[in-house]
Amino acid sequence: MSNKFRQYDFGSKKNKKEYKQEEPPEYPLEKITANTFLYYGLNDGSANSKDMKRLPGYLPNLRLFYEVPNPTWGHLDFIFAKQVKEEINEPVIQYCKDYEDQY
Repeated sequence: MSNKFRQYDFGSKKNKKEYKQEEPPEYPLEKITANTFLYYGLNDGSANSKDMKRLPGYLPNLRLFYEVPNPTWGHLDFIFAKQVKEEINEPVIQYCKDYEDQY
């Protein structure tokens, strides 16, 4: 298994058709110039914590790397959880206000 962040892997045959190569191309994460704020949950089947913890080394402008303290927090909780206001929205709004106060 590769340690690189790549586009979707269709399998070598379809990758050749889609990408003109057997392995999917890498995402050049180091080229992201925007300030980046990542929030993740420990119960996320789409973006698991092991993969998330690999990201900081690739993102030169990572400003926040936040693990939601609720151990049951998953991918859809960022949209549908009853606690999304307290866990995500209020901290993000406060960060924006703090940023505006600085500039």
